[in-house]
Amino acid sequence: MKINIKKIKSFIVKNSSFISVALILLFTSYLWIGNLTHIQDDLNARSQSLSSELGITLENAVNHRIDGLKNIGDLWIKTENPDDLYNYSRYKEYIAPYYLLAGGFFAINWISTDSIIKWVYPEEENQAALNKNVSILADGIYNYALNNSINQLIFSRTPLINLFQDQYGFATYFPLIYNGNLTGLFNGVFALNNLFDTLLNGSHMVAKLSEYSVNIIQNQSYVYSYGEEFAIEDSFVIKTEIDLLGIKLELQLRPNANWRKSVSILSNFQIIIFGVSLSCLVGILAHNLQKQYELVRSTLREKRKIEEKLFVKQKMESLGTLAGGITHDFNNILAGIRGNIELILINLNDFQAQANDPTSKILVKECFEGLDEIQRLIDRSIKLNRQITEFSQNPTSEFEILNVNSTIQDSLKSFSKMIDQRISLKTDFIEETTFILGDKARFNQLILNLLINARDAIIQTALTETSKAEIRIVTRKIPKEKSKSSKNYINFQFLKEHLKFNREFNIEICVEDTGIGIPVEIIDKIFDPFFTTKDKSRGTGLGLTIVYNVAKFMEGTIKVESNEGVGTKFRIELPLLLNSSVNENVIQNKLKTTTKISYQKLNKINILLVEDEHLIYESLTKYLKNSEANVTSTQNGNDGYILFKKKYHELDLVILDINLPGMNGVELYYKIKEISPKISVLFITGYSEYKIPNPDRFDLGILTKPFSLNELARKLDYFSSLKDNDFQK
Repeated sequence: MKINIKKIKSFIVKNSSFISVALILLFTSYLWIGNLTHIQDDLNARSQSLSSELGITLENAVNHRIDGLKNIGDLWIKTENPDDLYNYSRYKEYIAPYYLLAGGFFAINWISTDSIIKWVYPEEENQAALNKNVSILADGIYNYALNNSINQLIFSRTPLINLFQDQYGFATYFPLIYNGNLTGLFNGVFALNNLFDTLLNGSHMVAKLSEYSVNIIQNQSYVYSYGEEFAIEDSFVIKTEIDLLGIKLELQLRPNANWRKSVSILSNFQIIIFGVSLSCLVGILAHNLQKQYELVRSTLREKRKIEEKLFVKQKMESLGTLAGGITHDFNNILAGIRGNIELILINLNDFQAQANDPTSKILVKECFEGLDEIQRLIDRSIKLNRQITEFSQNPTSEFEILNVNSTIQDSLKSFSKMIDQRISLKTDFIEETTFILGDKARFNQLILNLLINARDAIIQTALTETSKAEIRIVTRKIPKEKSKSSKNYINFQFLKEHLKFNREFNIEICVEDTGIGIPVEIIDKIFDPFFTTKDKSRGTGLGLTIVYNVAKFMEGTIKVESNEGVGTKFRIELPLLLNSSVNENVIQNKLKTTTKISYQKLNKINILLVEDEHLIYESLTKYLKNSEANVTSTQNGNDGYILFKKKYHELDLVILDINLPGMNGVELYYKIKEISPKISVLFITGYSEYKIPNPDRFDLGILTKPFSLNELARKLDYFSSLKDNDFQK
């Protein structure tokens, strides 16, 4: 069949208006429906996400409050005086602050062993429950939960019940066991209206819920409503099951009327009118449709990324909190042991000088050998603790001046024992001596992690005697970008006054391998915590995360270049010190160590020591007093503040721990500076959840636990020299 082109053209020309209108109507109708579907789907996705987040928030909030009350119970029974367990004033001291801080509790009561509510808080709102026998609930039902707590000495909770205070909710019971005996119970009472009002109106959810209404239902009965009332279950209602300590509830989330109206059929009808009137924009509208489609995909991808990052962040925060607590305890123990051993060494040195008979000399020698072995074990423990600290939320580090090439050579010595002999290790170091400022242990960890990563990448290739297997390390100076500036965040007053950074150049450290390379699709994920392509037996997914964190910690950057099947190159760029400011006198003054420990002559220095750890407190007090310093000491932040107010005109130096009972070290620091801005402060800490203030020119920075008495001696020597020059005037 022969096609008549002329007839077709004629038909098109003749009916061009109709065809154009039909095409535009068809296209704009499609766009209208597609856009409506998109915004409805987007609303549904947002509602689903918010409903899940709200459910998790409510569950976690209740769990956290229960955990907090359990902790209060643990503190309550930690007393040497049994009478404290029946002290109403002590009860209010414990419960009142927590009630106000936590929120959500309707009442926190104390129940005697005979099931009588003896104390209530808050008092006015809970008079109806005072002196009630709660073995029988307000509904006249037997209280099995209380019975379980009393007889089995376990935490328990009631189902949803009518409370004595004319509220609907549930009660929890925490047995208070002292020396194996039940002394009473803490009774946390939750009224659902009060609980959900507190959680929804007083949290980060309140802004997100401004356009939504909420119903909470149990067994088809409404127990709580928030926002606009609704009882229907249309396509806008999102249902989520929540579990409050085993109580199953259904959460219903529904957008408010204004938002539902914005996604109705008539809300976007103007698209058709716009399309008909602007027929010449058919192509642009089609392009806009594609953009809308891509926007939906991009939104969903971004949503998944945010959820993944949030999950990883929560894991790392939990791990950081755990690691921080462990390191704090370890640091205090190690600091106390080290301080006491060094005091013993000082006494042994004095005894050795006076010992004349052979037996005494042999015993002294054996004591020195034993103490040296203990010191080595302490050093090993410190290294282990440092690795744990990498995961804490606020690790502290002792900065020092590092020779770039020699420090990398030290790392290579350790790495040489871990490398396959078929892998060639080459270096191309800058001839000029260069210096950076950083923590040596963490910098070594950065280099070792990159080398181990390179080794493993090469091992995954078909490694043979003839294949090219090479790891190459290069150091060089590169011009500094003008947009970048190094933050001089040095903890040492001495270095702060003597060191300067190079304004023109940074130092670049390249680690390059001939391994399997990194696939393009995963190269953006390699620094994410727990991401790994290795077997579980060979990798944890934290090596490159540590590298990234250390580089960032040292005010540097890290970049990666990789070709799959060819190899990978990591570039670390770090701030470079000016060599003119790093002379040997400065380095030796700051970094030299002395093996012999002795008391100093500090009779001209008046010191206030505030440290809560008993072992550290005792060893530091003894050392300072034997060094003839005038020492005033306490183990409590509030007491430290009182002592300082009384004696600040006599004091020269405050040695201050961060984590203190009462007023913490950071709060105490600011109060001290308000009274006497020129007083010198030396922080001592192993781990802290508080941000340490930036030291002023009178302060001595930080000593990181567990520090040696030699380190303290160097700080005090430096302070003595400054004091002799009247630097505080």
